[in-house]
Amino acid sequence: METEKQEINMYYSDILVTLGNILDPNIRGEIYLGKRSINSQTYEDKPLPQDDLSKEGYEYNKIIEEQIEKEINKGQLTLTMFTCPNGDATDVKNDFPRIIPTKFNQDQVFVQRLPLLLNLIKTAERQEIPINLNVIIGDTDFLTYYYPMIESNNIDVDFERYIKRVTTYRDSLVCKLRDTFSKNGIWVDICSYGDQDITNLGLRETKIQKSTINVISLMLNTLNWGTDEIDSRFIDQKDIKEEAFYTSRRCNNSRRFDKTIFADKEDSVYVQMARIKAKEYREQGKIVKDLGGKIILMDELPPALKTRFLTNKGDLLFIFPWIRNEDVWRTRNSNELEIVNEMKRTLKG
Repeated sequence: METEKQEINMYYSDILVTLGNILDPNIRGEIYLGKRSINSQTYEDKPLPQDDLSKEGYEYNKIIEEQIEKEINKGQLTLTMFTCPNGDATDVKNDFPRIIPTKFNQDQVFVQRLPLLLNLIKTAERQEIPINLNVIIGDTDFLTYYYPMIESNNIDVDFERYIKRVTTYRDSLVCKLRDTFSKNGIWVDICSYGDQDITNLGLRETKIQKSTINVISLMLNTLNWGTDEIDSRFIDQKDIKEEAFYTSRRCNNSRRFDKTIFADKEDSVYVQMARIKAKEYREQGKIVKDLGGKIILMDELPPALKTRFLTNKGDLLFIFPWIRNEDVWRTRNSNELEIVNEMKRTLKG
């Protein structure tokens, strides 16, 4: 029995290396404690620890290790990650559906994740550990927390065309994943979900024989997740205020937004949007659990804030460095930046 335990630890160690361990222990600690240790008002600034949280950070790693071992003992490791299309909200008055790109391209943040995913699944394949990866496309933003501005400007959503673009983007992402993994010699099933009831497909109970990637559109499954009111009592109002700051800054400064629609609003509008976003994230956290997952490969910023939005009393675990400003290829000398750039050149065709 001791031999089996030691073997599982070895598996975990190999997989952890592929996931990376870049994030500072202090920040892992703030995730674990659910508290923020960053002074600055912007998540691009270097985190400034106010407390020594490294002990809690290492403790959080142990909890993640135990969960991974538990899942490996059951025969597969289920992971979840979110990816958002880079929308174009510069012409929402005349062409709302344009917010969703019709094709996955090199400008998507997810491109930076592909080399990491290839490495992760390749390592798991060598260890004969099937990875069950749920990739959830966040394609509902402008019909949820951005919607107050859409509605107040009487913009024609053209829902039917929007759905078509969502479907086209999802299918394009699936095709790119299939092409990328096959070219790298990795034996993986890539499945597409969206226009069917996932909750009735038994993903939670499915035992996979090889690694599987399930590409899931939030928009195309809106009716399948249920409409139960989530418990938002544990969403701190300070977090709402912080998120409202980021929302305001994005709406006022991003060149991808129509300033006449999104900029220069009352603070109360951005607070309203932040409240909707917090509840939407909490609902998405429930979706992760419904799909049988507990571990999220996370790159949302700022880390502590978004993990608190997603989780309800610690029911999910978060693995970084799936965080853009902390990517391994930005923080050490290696050829990984060139790998990402090559991936982008390939996607350009």
